[in-house]
Amino acid sequence: MTWFILGAISLVLLVIYRNNRNAVWGGLAGGLFIGLIIAVFFYFKGTGLYTKENIFDWHIIVRWAITGTIFGFAIELLAITSKKLFKK
Repeated sequence: MTWFILGAISLVLLVIYRNNRNAVWGGLAGGLFIGLIIAVFFYFKGTGLYTKENIFDWHIIVRWAITGTIFGFAIELLAITSKKLFKK
């Protein structure tokens, strides 16, 4: 349930910041990349819950994409805040 709420928040953030290149979309791309690397590693390692008999686990990629998007939004807020602080 928590990941559904975080996923909805991530989708809203992506819609809000859809017009230009920023840290939110960069966080999404970075999260997808890291999640893909980890998912492929666990798939080929074949230990624990991630065995070769199981289907490729997309949950890892989606969770890293959500995490990356929210992290990118935090970086974007930091940039906005620093611009306002140094403007005064």
